[in-house]
Amino acid sequence: MAVPLSSGQVLTAIAPPLPPEGARSPLASLVRGGLPSQTDPITLIPILSGDPLGTDSLTWQRTTSGWQGEMEIEFSNASYHAHIPISLPGLLLASARGSLLLVLNLLVFSAFWVLGRGLLRDVVPPETKISGLVISFRARVTLALFGFFALANALFGTLAYRTLTQASSMSARVVAERVVEDAAGWYLSLDPGPGSRMEQLATQVGAELLEYRDGELRGGGGVAELVELGLYEGWMPFTQHYLLDGREGVREFTETSLGRLTYVTAYRRLPDGDILGAQVPLSAGATAIQRMDLIELLGFVMLVGAALSLVLAWMAGRALTSPIRALQIASEEVGSGNLDLRLPSERGDEFGAVFRAFNRMVNRVRRARRQLVRTSRRTQAIMEEAAVGMVALDPDCRVTLVNPRAEDLFGSRVVVGQPIPRKGPFGEALSLWLTHFFESSEGEANTEIQAGESRVRIRARRLGTSGGGRGVVVAMDDITDELRTERVLAWGEMARQVAHEVKNPLTPIKLSIQHIRRAREDRRTDFDDILVKNVDAILAEIDRLAGIAQSFSKYGAPGGEGDTPVIRVRVHEIVDDVMALYGGGSSAPALFEQEVAPDLPPVRARTSELKEVLINLLENARAAINNGGVVRILGYQIDGRVVLAVVDDGSGIPEELLPRIFDPQFSTRSTGTGLGLPIVKRIVESWGGTVKVDSAIGQGTTVSVLLDPWSEIPGTEVG
Repeated sequence: MAVPLSSGQVLTAIAPPLPPEGARSPLASLVRGGLPSQTDPITLIPILSGDPLGTDSLTWQRTTSGWQGEMEIEFSNASYHAHIPISLPGLLLASARGSLLLVLNLLVFSAFWVLGRGLLRDVVPPETKISGLVISFRARVTLALFGFFALANALFGTLAYRTLTQASSMSARVVAERVVEDAAGWYLSLDPGPGSRMEQLATQVGAELLEYRDGELRGGGGVAELVELGLYEGWMPFTQHYLLDGREGVREFTETSLGRLTYVTAYRRLPDGDILGAQVPLSAGATAIQRMDLIELLGFVMLVGAALSLVLAWMAGRALTSPIRALQIASEEVGSGNLDLRLPSERGDEFGAVFRAFNRMVNRVRRARRQLVRTSRRTQAIMEEAAVGMVALDPDCRVTLVNPRAEDLFGSRVVVGQPIPRKGPFGEALSLWLTHFFESSEGEANTEIQAGESRVRIRARRLGTSGGGRGVVVAMDDITDELRTERVLAWGEMARQVAHEVKNPLTPIKLSIQHIRRAREDRRTDFDDILVKNVDAILAEIDRLAGIAQSFSKYGAPGGEGDTPVIRVRVHEIVDDVMALYGGGSSAPALFEQEVAPDLPPVRARTSELKEVLINLLENARAAINNGGVVRILGYQIDGRVVLAVVDDGSGIPEELLPRIFDPQFSTRSTGTGLGLPIVKRIVESWGGTVKVDSAIGQGTTVSVLLDPWSEIPGTEVG
């Protein structure tokens, strides 16, 4: 190639078609970008005279390492047989490279996809939903095992890569050591004649050499141009020079770089005191151990290992979760009522023990269900034969169990799963009362319902422990005949008591009349006085008979029970009226006080009867105290009920007599009929209230009347 210059001169460059062996320039690696150790793959074999000539077309032949191309090449001065080998990777290496390339393409595609989504600000589409497998136990086990295997593969790959890197470095170091030793051995045997000894030495060992004297770079063999260009450091590394110059070692190594190439430089002290340096590129060591092929195979092994890890992790997760899934399905089957299900108990692992325990549990549940069925049938048989109507209700007030007697009381069929029938006065009244009971927090309640000529006693009780979702059992007993019998017995008892009470005043009346008769027959002069005295006694006994008759009348039917309904009564107004009768609070021999809260709610009672109850209790209290005693009326509310109490500081009632104080004709005083407290009890109970008495000797007595606040519950009357 000839190029004219501006000075009129011509620059001519001659490049042979094939460089001769040993004519490699040290600048080739810098100019061509190749590796210094690379050689041209074309092999030329001169054809001697008389040798047969081949074809001048390119032919390819299969070899053990790939393919080889052959042809005849003619030059002006000679003919050559040229062949160029092309090495192809084996099946394993080709598979590795293909797999890595496929994974790389997928990663690039995914990166572009994510980038596009990011530009659209829609990395995760709104319709994308995380599958249930991601949060399932099986998925978590699979991901955990895969992470464990992937971490092991990553550690293995890292260690293997570092080992390969160290191996390539050691290979280059061994090559450099061999070169510098060969050069040191040839150093003295070469003729220092014309030409540089280092050039001869570099040609002899086939490597690039550097010569240092007193640590300064003096020249080189095969790299003279690079030394002249100043591409090498002018001084030897201090550490290596110190060790070799100080006789601390024979050879030392270091890594240097030239351009983009990294070298391993071996230093060797020569017999004349100079230090020889031989540079070998790291790529030579990598080529010696086929580093890239090994790295590609290592990447393929890691990729296959990751895939196998995922498969093994999936299989292990499936092996762990399959028994759990079987337990889940079996539990759902048992929950749906299939108690004949059995899990395989022949497994020898831990799940076998779990399956056997599950089978034992199912057997126990099966036995418990049979026992429950027998118990339910026995309970149903008992309920069907019971004389009391029974109805079981769920928290929504729907019937879960009913016996025939209950249907007789309703007068219609009661359907299980439906609310109780509201037909007829009894069903309507019971439904309203049960609605009120379900809304309250009481655990048990009683009432009586009048339905035509029949009277039914109702008792409701909640099932289970406290809390929501509790059912109710309702017992219904027709007490019409019982009340009729009790009424007959009560009238008989009352007749006996009336006869006894009437007999007592009749005797004084008879004696007074006989006395008057004798005085008249005897014509006594004081007949007028005797007449007046005996007539007064007769009139007193007649008044006594009238009081006895009135008391028995009230005891037998207090306040017209059943005729006058209970009404809304304000307690503090009744107490004020009664206190006005007792002179505003003082009435010899007692002092009367009241402590009634004005905000007490109205109660269920009858106005006149409540006054009579208070007067009766106040009279009993006044009769029980001495002069100067105090009687108090207290009014307060507790546990949802209104309490009206009469408290005195009298002598009290002995404990053994307290159970008898409500019996008719029983009295702790010598006077009176003994019907005061029984009448009070009958009146209060007719309102739905209760009477309680607390007493202590020497401290006094407290009679408490507990009344229900007024509420609108038509059709029912607590008795």
